[in-house]
Amino acid sequence: MSTNAPIVSWCTKNDLGEFEDAALADFSVVDAGSISNTYTYYLWNNREGSEDTYDMLQCRITLFNGALYQ
Repeated sequence: MSTNAPIVSWCTKNDLGEFEDAALADFSVVDAGSISNTYTYYLWNNREGSEDTYDMLQCRITLFNGALYQ
């Protein structure tokens, strides 16, 4: 069994189909009551890592309005 904590990352694909880091994703304006753009993200545990890590179990993803924190 691994003794290393999960190493979480999330990515998106660019126009060439290559994975890119999505740590600072910009969703533009999300207008309540309107249909927004669709975004696809890939969540990884230990992406391209060489050592075993714990599985990600009971994970929670939280989105917030970054404009409130500028």
